[in-house]
Order: sequence, then C-alpha cells, then structure tokens
Amino acid sequence: MLTGLLRCRGCGRMLYTYYSGRGDLVRYPCRGVNIVHGGQKCISFAGARPEQRIAAEILRAVESSAIEAALQAAERAASQKQAQWKLFRSN
Repeated sequence: MLTGLLRCRGCGRMLYTYYSGRGDLVRYPCRGVNIVHGGQKCISFAGARPEQRIAAEILRAVESSAIEAALQAAERAASQKQAQWKLFRSN
C-alpha cells in the first residue's frame, strides 16, 4: 500500500517493497546505500502495522462528510471544465 511513498530517514532514498511468505507479508527496507556504496542497510521494518495505521487514517478522513465534500468538489470541477470547453468552442 505504501510502495513509492516512503523514504529512508537515514539517507533519504526511497524504500523498497518486499513481499514474503504467501505474498501477504510486506517489508520496507532501505537498500540505497548498500546498492550504491556497498554499505549496511539503513533501516528495514515490517509493513503490517504502518499499513493498518494508514488505512485507519484514510477511512477516518473519508467519513460521510468528507465523501459528500469530495462529490461536491468533483461536480464543481466538471462544471468548470464544461464552461471552459464551451468558451473554447465559441472562439
């Protein structure tokens, strides 16, 4: 779930994503220094707990009022796009 979003606090490189076992166990290691300079890995941690925490925060953020606000924003964006298209076609 967090692939491509996490960076190492030690070296700033993007963390890799590894799946082990039956494919449902995820780990996020930093291999940047190891690959580039042959040094030790900076950090590595299991992803289950962070992913559960992020999922809970996402669900909290999209409670019913947030969903309604997002729908209204999407409608406004569509109306603006339609108005721009009409303006473009009239020129």
